[in-house]
Amino acid sequence: MDAGVPADAGIVDANAPIAGVPPQADTGTPPEGDMGTPQQIGPSTCGTVTCPTPQAQGLLPVNPHISSGSLCRGACGPDCPSTCTAATVMSFSVPDSTGRCHSTCTYTGLRCGSHQGCREHDDCYDAADGWRAHLRCDATAVGKYGMRNTNSWRTGGGPYDSFLNFYNLGVASGPVPN
Repeated sequence: MDAGVPADAGIVDANAPIAGVPPQADTGTPPEGDMGTPQQIGPSTCGTVTCPTPQAQGLLPVNPHISSGSLCRGACGPDCPSTCTAATVMSFSVPDSTGRCHSTCTYTGLRCGSHQGCREHDDCYDAADGWRAHLRCDATAVGKYGMRNTNSWRTGGGPYDSFLNFYNLGVASGPVPN
C-alpha cells in the first residue's frame, strides 16, 4: 500500500448519510414506484447454451463433415445445387446449463429435390477412393437410370421421388428464465 494513502481509502459505509440527501424513515414498504430489491433475472442468472447439431435434432445437415467436403448428401446435383429452395425454419427450446433458463435454437436450411439414383450416386462417391472409382459411380448411375435422368440430376434437375430438407448449425437466442 502507498504510504501516502490511508488504509481505508475507497471503502464506503453503505449506511452513512449522503450529503445533500435528507434521511428517510424506514416504513417497511418501498417508496412509490420502487419495487424493492431487484432480483437478478435474465442472462446473468442463466448458464450457457450451445445449440445441438442438426443431426442431434433429427435433421439432415447441410454439412455432414465428411472427408470429401461434399454438402447436401442425397440431393440431386453438386453439393447444394441452385435448384434448392429455402426450407421451413425449425426452432427448438434448449435448456441452459443451470436448468433455470432456456434458449431458442433456430435452424435455417434448404429444401432440395432427391431421387434414389442421386442418393445411390452420392453414397457411391462418398465411399469411392479416387477419380476412377468416381467414374464407376457415374457409369453405374447411367446404366441403371439412363443418360437423360443422370444428366438432369447432375445439374440438380429432376425427376425427383422426394425432397430433402438440409439444415445449418442452429443459432441461439436468449437465454431467458423458464
